[in-house]
Amino acid sequence: MKYLKIGILFLLLIEITHARKLRYKEEFYRLYYLPQYSSQSDYNRNIFWLQVAMDVQFAPPIQALTICKTEKQYKKYRLLLKMHLNYLMAKNQIFIAARYDKHEPLWFNRPYKEDILKSLDIAEYHYKCAENYWNEMMKYKKQAKAIKKTRIELDFLEDMIYKVDSKEVNYKRVVDRQLNKLEKTKAFFDFEE
Repeated sequence: MKYLKIGILFLLLIEITHARKLRYKEEFYRLYYLPQYSSQSDYNRNIFWLQVAMDVQFAPPIQALTICKTEKQYKKYRLLLKMHLNYLMAKNQIFIAARYDKHEPLWFNRPYKEDILKSLDIAEYHYKCAENYWNEMMKYKKQAKAIKKTRIELDFLEDMIYKVDSKEVNYKRVVDRQLNKLEKTKAFFDFEE
């Protein structure tokens, strides 16, 4: 029994030494997870992993999320994945901003003016971050769309181009609307007593 425990411990130590660090964009992208009932920590975690994914290199073509038979497909795959990472960053930034936004300013909230204005500044920062990520996403979408007669087998990435072109998904409009509303909310609380 004693030797069995030592053997198991030895095998676990060998297994631990064979583990390797994550290093490719696709590996960090797979850490993205948004539960049905999300919290601030879920958004922060996702933003962290997505940011890491944006900063590291792509996996070799053999380890891509889909089979890329030609260099043209691999190029489009890379552009679409960059587009998708920026889309997810914009989405998570909007979710965080919404948590700090005062959705309905009411007269009895005025005693909390300073805290609400600080909160609105945080929301504005996250909305502007979302806008920057959306603009980056549009840049990659345009480049991917320019690669004609090439399709990759990740339909959700290919479909995103159609959804953005048809205005089914438009976070720029959402951000503009929210920033406009945020300015009105700030004006509501910026009053002289």
